[in-house]
Amino acid sequence: MEQTNVPECGSRAKIRESFLQLLSDKKLEAITVKDICGRANVSRGIFYIYYDSKYELLEEIERHLTDGFIEIMLELRSAGIYEFRDSVRHSNNVYFEKYFRYIRANETEFRALLCSKYQNGFSSRFARAIMKTRLETFRLWNYPTINSPVEMYREEVLSSLYVSLFTSWLNNGMNLSEMEMARLLVALWRPLSNFVSKPGGGLHGK
Repeated sequence: MEQTNVPECGSRAKIRESFLQLLSDKKLEAITVKDICGRANVSRGIFYIYYDSKYELLEEIERHLTDGFIEIMLELRSAGIYEFRDSVRHSNNVYFEKYFRYIRANETEFRALLCSKYQNGFSSRFARAIMKTRLETFRLWNYPTINSPVEMYREEVLSSLYVSLFTSWLNNGMNLSEMEMARLLVALWRPLSNFVSKPGGGLHGK
């Protein structure tokens, strides 16, 4: 295939798009830089201007998706525990809706990384990032430290719940609205989150 160098301002986007398309059809190990460049119609030289390897490209995409999601979680943290407690008690799911709006806005990337039949480990890494942010939030909100095995198992399940629900939503063509999905997330999340007030106003859950 004859390759042409697209304008540099668009070549990086074309490389990312082609890589995501390939991830939907192949295992990461089976994808080569030649495959990516061939589908993007750019030279290997252009690829190596931006990335040292396909692994660096994958890392960039994962970091972009994870950082954007964590930023929404940090908005909730900055609002404080009392506002969060009141919003959940009154079924004001604005923050949870933001999660699903973010997934929809980045549908192509999330679909390639979460819904491919070839697992690449992103779902586990994404869940760990969510769990880490939850635990950091508990500390900042002066919530009693989670240190028992049972509590840590619950945190792992809760974090995986987020990712599983996002994946199911994508696999079902995002057939429910962000508001409906937010309500579903809270309904599933409440029994697992030990949603009770603690001495001093603490609250377990995010």
